[in-house]
Order: sequence, then structure tokens, then C-alpha cells
Amino acid sequence: TQRNIEANSGAFGDTVVKSMMLHWNQEDTSSVADTFDIIVASDCSSDIAVTCKPPATSY
Repeated sequence: TQRNIEANSGAFGDTVVKSMMLHWNQEDTSSVADTFDIIVASDCSSDIAVTCKPPATSY
């Protein structure tokens, strides 16, 4: 988030850092192609964890 970027801005020097939400395979990402060095993902596996969680078992 922008708050995290601002909190860590001293570590970035003159590097421009910005955050944005990307929904892979749901949006046209051509506007950001070739404009980044690294993408850091978070909260990208929560739906998978819920889907893969085994059902409750009673004994």
C-alpha cells in the first residue's frame, strides 16, 4: 500500500515506487508491460488455501 511505501521511502533512494492491484488474467496489463523491475505479490494464495482446506472431520 501507499502507506507502506511511504514508511520505507528512505530505503528507496531516488527510485520511484508505486503500488497497484493487478488481477492476473482479468485485466489488460499491457499498460504496465516493461515498466517494472520486480512485482511483489501478497494475499495471492488465500483463495487457494480456502479451496484446498480439507473438510472438517468428526470422529
